[in-house]
Formats: sequence, structure tokens, C-alpha cells
Amino acid sequence: MFKLFSRGKNKIENPAILLCTLGSASAFPQDTAIYQPYPNIAEFKANTLSELANFLSGKTFDIVHLFVEFADDGTIEGQAGMQLVELLTKADTKLAIFACDNSIEKYMAAFPAGQRQGVSNMHLVLTLDRNGENFFTFFKGIFELMAKGKSMPMAWVTLAPQHDGPWMEKMPGCVFEANRGQLKFVQ
Repeated sequence: MFKLFSRGKNKIENPAILLCTLGSASAFPQDTAIYQPYPNIAEFKANTLSELANFLSGKTFDIVHLFVEFADDGTIEGQAGMQLVELLTKADTKLAIFACDNSIEKYMAAFPAGQRQGVSNMHLVLTLDRNGENFFTFFKGIFELMAKGKSMPMAWVTLAPQHDGPWMEKMPGCVFEANRGQLKFVQ
């Protein structure tokens, strides 16, 4: 019942977007073009979570597109992955896209189920396999549909129906956790 009174929190006007490379991960320069229609884009290269924390201090970003590679134990340059989620929560991030290939085991180690309270208010995209240019094409399509008024979960199922089919060959391997509900752009 109380969700009826919080609908505005799921609407983003003129999204603030951060493309961030963290640690030794490599960026994918073409990913910047996913957000072409939106002028409020920042880019940052952080070697450590401390550097990212300093950069984020006092700032908010609606979308954070991260290039980060987790170690097998779920750490980033020796620091716990959950610290990254805490930083994003403080920056009022509504959508975090982990854009580098990481195994599901690495994500599970980085974000243990028992420690994920702060994630309940943030959509997460966990990339397992970018599948070449398909990552770019898919997310460009997601944000184009969102610009036309579809919520992210509805845009996702429009482009990636939840059943097997030949279309799957052209999809990136991603897990989408729609923790924030019907997040959408408004014009």
C-alpha cells in the first residue's frame, strides 16, 4: 500500500550518468554511445574504491555504468564488492550496470545474499558475457524504449522475451535484478 505514495522515486528526468572504470578493468569506449541522447554524462577512472568514494562524495548519479572485474573471492583490488554497492547506494544510484564479463560465482562472492539490504532500492545488471557488439545493441535498445516511456523491466522483456528462441544468440548474457520496480524516464 505504501508504494502507492512513492511513485515519483521511479521516474528519472534528465538522468545523471556515470561511466566508471574501476581497478584494472578495461573500458569499452563504444558504451558511451548507449547514452548519446542524454547530456549529463560523467566519466571517471578509479584505481581503488577509495578513489571512487572521494569522487562520488556529495554527488548523485541515476545510472552508473561500471567496468570492473571481480577476483574469484568477489573483491576489487583487494576490497569487498559490497563496499561498491554501499558507495552506489550513497550516491542514490537507481541503476548499476556491471558491464564487464564476470562469472556468476564472482558476483555471488562480491554480493553475498545476507549482506544485500542496500540493493533492494537499486536495479542491478550483472554481465556474464557481453557477446561482442550485442551488449551495445541491447542496451542502446533498452534506453531507446525507456526514452519512449517504457519502464526498464518492460523494455527488458520486450527485447529479451523470457523464453528460449533464436533471438537468444544475439543477446548479451546478463542477469537483471529489478529491485527498484518500474523505473522509467520522463520527458
